[in-house]
Amino acid sequence: MNTYTIDHEGRTCGLSESGPLELSTALSPWIRLVSSWVDQGRDVEEAADEMDGAHARQARRIRDAMISVGVLRQLETPGAVRFVGASAELARAVERGSLPLPDVVLGAGPLHGDWFGDVLTAAGTGRAGVVLFTEGAAVVAGPMDARRLEDVVTALRCGGLADGRPGPAAVRTAAAQLVRRAALGTGGDDWSGLTVTREGTTNWRALPHPWRPAPPGPAAGPFDERVMAAVDPVHGVVREIAEDDLPQVPRHLARARVVGRASIRPLDLDVVADGPDYEQARRRTMLAALALYLESGLDPRAVVDAAGEPVLTVTTDTTATLDTTATTDPTGTTDGTDGLAGDATEAPGTTDAPGTDGAIGLAALRAATDRIAADPGRHFLPARRVSDDGPALVPVARARRCDGGAGPAPGTAAAETREDALTAALLDVLESWAAGATAPVARVLDGDGLPADVRDALDRLRLVDRGAWLGVVTGSTVPTAVATTPHGTAHACGISHAAAAVRAMEQAVLADQVLMHGRPDLVPRTWTPALPPPDRTTGLPGTAPIGLAGLRRAVAERAPDAVVADLDHDPGIVRLGISAVKVVADR
Repeated sequence: MNTYTIDHEGRTCGLSESGPLELSTALSPWIRLVSSWVDQGRDVEEAADEMDGAHARQARRIRDAMISVGVLRQLETPGAVRFVGASAELARAVERGSLPLPDVVLGAGPLHGDWFGDVLTAAGTGRAGVVLFTEGAAVVAGPMDARRLEDVVTALRCGGLADGRPGPAAVRTAAAQLVRRAALGTGGDDWSGLTVTREGTTNWRALPHPWRPAPPGPAAGPFDERVMAAVDPVHGVVREIAEDDLPQVPRHLARARVVGRASIRPLDLDVVADGPDYEQARRRTMLAALALYLESGLDPRAVVDAAGEPVLTVTTDTTATLDTTATTDPTGTTDGTDGLAGDATEAPGTTDAPGTDGAIGLAALRAATDRIAADPGRHFLPARRVSDDGPALVPVARARRCDGGAGPAPGTAAAETREDALTAALLDVLESWAAGATAPVARVLDGDGLPADVRDALDRLRLVDRGAWLGVVTGSTVPTAVATTPHGTAHACGISHAAAAVRAMEQAVLADQVLMHGRPDLVPRTWTPALPPPDRTTGLPGTAPIGLAGLRRAVAERAPDAVVADLDHDPGIVRLGISAVKVVADR
């Protein structure tokens, strides 16, 4: 930049457009005087008029000389630069600058104000930058494409900033920063800017989605007190739970590391789940982690052959027995039993069989587990049919996690009650079908009749993208909704159309959020390519909620042989009050 300095002897040295120069000592006081007027924001002509004739003429000559050598820049007409709003400091910054500016619109004004619409109108498809006045700080955004600037300003408006009027020095510095960014660029990161306060200038980083606090979910305090205490870095099924560097806005994400001596499939995986706030994100992550752990374990005492006979019986050469009085470790497993229950209680759904009352040797348990794991398709577990709750058998290969999947299989769910777990598992299966099906969709009309929770979710979806829309699948036996953004479509089922709509929009927001942050591995399972907007429109159906029996019928209609398998529980998880089931619809 063009600048000058005055050394201790009064000599003035400068760097101008013509190169380095040294001015005479007699001119130094005049340069300091003119510079002070500019620093104060005063018009040089008006300030000179307050002096006598000779001094006024000298001040103007010094001003002209400073302009000629590039120390000052004369602002004649903005040319390609246009101003909107409180533009005095911006014009002053352009006048004092010495770098050429591209075609750009510069504006300044309150964080929340109609003036910003004038910025967008003036910029059109071009570039614009603004200084936003907030409480105690001036925030610099841009310059960038006007449409992207609108997204960034929307994000800042939805954050924790409040309207206010920062001090003149902060506004002046922010204006100078914006002009400099207009000349030199922003470094390619449109989501970064500057916050200027009385104390200094700091960087800010906006998230690509508006920061709008999500509504609180159901109370999770008791769950946290009971289950979160089971997270243990050495012995726990869940070794740690944290947010790490996961994108957190607008949906919140948590990650749990699941480690266990699972008898079917060893575990050392990360499970990620989302929620409207940190508490619910951690709650859902813990439930998903426990579901994965229970899906990966097996008690061979519950396994039968195709005839329904137990594969594990007492033999005369049993030399080691399962210690029924052993103390379980914090994971709920007995040391050395490879994740099996530490007591002799039968697994849920098993029938009494000779020799299965706890007198089975440890070697026999391990041998049986190895045989089952080697060929899980030829061994079975007791289950219940979804259609009529009658007894059935399901292969271990389908009822347990026998592959290398990173999360619970579709239809696997854990909850605080078995009914809630079964409801979640059935909806999970129905959603997986909906995501892979082609069905007629009607766009939901945006009207005053929408329930409050649907309205809030729709507002958040449209903050992600103004062109996003909500639809419902017509003719479906279970309420099914879709939420579409330019990046794709989320499918969701629920006990009501309102519940399905909220879940679909939450999943669409989540998908857009993680894709924007370069995390396609976190996209929901029900995410599919974007649907074109349908021609048909409808109001959100207000039919009565469908109960658990209705969900069972819907699954049974599609998969008559579908069954529900209760997942084995070790005593440690039983004490947590968690139930887990797996709906197997493709056995």
